[in-house]
Amino acid sequence: MASVKEYDDKIRAKQNELSAKEKELKQQDAFLLGRRRDLKGLEETLDNVRSRLARVDLDFNKEDAVLEKRKLQFEYDQIEESQKKQSLSCDDALAARGKIAEDLVKLKAEIVELKSAREKQAELEDLEAGKLQAEAEAQAQRVKAEALEEEKKALEAEKEAARQRLEESHLEINSILKPIEDALATLKAELAAIDQKAQPEAFKAADVLIQSLEGAFSQYQQALVSAVGASHSKELINDAGKTFKQSCKNAIEIASPKLGIGWGEQLKNFLRAIGNGIKYVASKLGADVNYYEYKQSESLRAVGVFKASTKLNQEESHELENEKGNTPQ
Repeated sequence: MASVKEYDDKIRAKQNELSAKEKELKQQDAFLLGRRRDLKGLEETLDNVRSRLARVDLDFNKEDAVLEKRKLQFEYDQIEESQKKQSLSCDDALAARGKIAEDLVKLKAEIVELKSAREKQAELEDLEAGKLQAEAEAQAQRVKAEALEEEKKALEAEKEAARQRLEESHLEINSILKPIEDALATLKAELAAIDQKAQPEAFKAADVLIQSLEGAFSQYQQALVSAVGASHSKELINDAGKTFKQSCKNAIEIASPKLGIGWGEQLKNFLRAIGNGIKYVASKLGADVNYYEYKQSESLRAVGVFKASTKLNQEESHELENEKGNTPQ
């Protein structure tokens, strides 16, 4: 079956042929008109010759009349012969015209048929194009769905990797926060020994202090997790330690007056332990170790935790021993 384009080409060719036939028909009509005029002229001439023949005996004497009749008869015969030829020519032209008219009818019918076939083919091609477009759209949707699925998998993989990194960060940070946790546990145990009935105000201050220190420690822990997640940002690690230490100092300054005499040295030891613990964490996480000052904690030394947990080298331990007794920063 031909395509729409091929049908268009065929229709165009038939229309050109039709135009040529219509032009040929007009030319044939003009030719016929001329022949009919010629025949009419010959008929008029023939009538004139007949009229002259009828008057010969009246217009000429007997001898001249014979000669004139011969002359007119010869002219009459010539005109009649031309008339026959012209008549035959008109018949041929009329037949040719009829053939041209038949060809025109056929061409018009063929054009109508071609146009009808073209419309059917156009519908088929439109259906096929619609089908192809639908298939293309379906394929595009499948590709899009696959891409979305891949993107979803990638996001899930990224989330899982982030979760694992976060978990690893928590594990890493929890392990290096052990010295600070031990210092906090030691202080909590000491504060828990306060008799609530005998020292209600000190007991309440101790409870508030413990909550404040635990809150500060929790915030420090989360800040370290964020810092580790940010490619072990030294700046974030140092800022987290500085904030934690300052929060502990503020909480202790608020609680000290209410705890009473005798807690000053213990709280100082705790702050020293916190300072040393922060320094240890910074060194383990690759931050600036000179950002803080090492100060040996008497309370941690008493429980034997700080030195064992930090695993400081011999030179660092010697430096810590020399700085023993200094106040926290």
